[in-house]
Amino acid sequence: MTGFISKAAMAFAGVWMAALPVQAQTAGVGESYAHYGDARGWGVYAIQKAGGFAGCRAVRSGAQGQMMLEKSRLGWRLIVPTYQTARFGGAILGVDKHDIDSQFGFEGGFASRDLGGADLNLIRNGSFLSVEIMGDPRREWPLTGSAAAILKAEECASSYGVAARPQAQQAPASPQPQPPVQAQPQTAYATCESITTGQYPCVVTRHTPEQGYREAYQIDPNGGGAPSYFVKIRSEFEADVWGMFDGNGWRYLGAWEPVGPNGACSQPKGTQGAEALSNLGQDAWNLCVR
Repeated sequence: MTGFISKAAMAFAGVWMAALPVQAQTAGVGESYAHYGDARGWGVYAIQKAGGFAGCRAVRSGAQGQMMLEKSRLGWRLIVPTYQTARFGGAILGVDKHDIDSQFGFEGGFASRDLGGADLNLIRNGSFLSVEIMGDPRREWPLTGSAAAILKAEECASSYGVAARPQAQQAPASPQPQPPVQAQPQTAYATCESITTGQYPCVVTRHTPEQGYREAYQIDPNGGGAPSYFVKIRSEFEADVWGMFDGNGWRYLGAWEPVGPNGACSQPKGTQGAEALSNLGQDAWNLCVR
């Protein structure tokens, strides 16, 4: 939750790190990427090249680097790391018990190969993928979640990399907590502070995020006398925030951004919609969680 709730303040840093989306690498000259969403251990990214939308990639990390499935207007492509510096080379692509003689193109430390419908179906339904490029060591990745990742990449490509933005005016639902990750707790005790309340003990509870959000956290005072907050994090730079005052229901407080050292504090962004401006009512808003 970097940028909105201090990792050091929380007793479940391991949970936070496990929930971070897979970070993509650029695999071509002049590329940039933006996080679109996540799907069962895969990160999905919209790719920009030469100032325009170039497609979407589902990325799976492993001990031997990243394996990427790219969807563009030209179709599907598999991208994996390589040590080769020539333009092309032979390889064996393996999906479970299927071995496919293949030709890969090389560029900038990555090897790529177009995928036909039959190839993609093998990957979608497979358990294990391997690539053995002539002159490289054999590289292997699990295919857990590949069907969900392919669907997410197709969704990303069809929307040109623009994720659907949930209706901001809706109060947050009360989702069930995610199952524990490596037995880490989902609730942590912290010290909260705001301009209007000063310091007070608080409880931070992690919830399952809705589509379009990376993380969701409810922050309650541990003893009363301060408002509750519900924070839905879109990125390290922006979160949608709701507040509850005296138990009178959630009120949308707009889009917030991190401020201060280590991003332990956040405050409303400079531009807000009419609903958030009405609910905020004044300028003295901030929240720090340590």
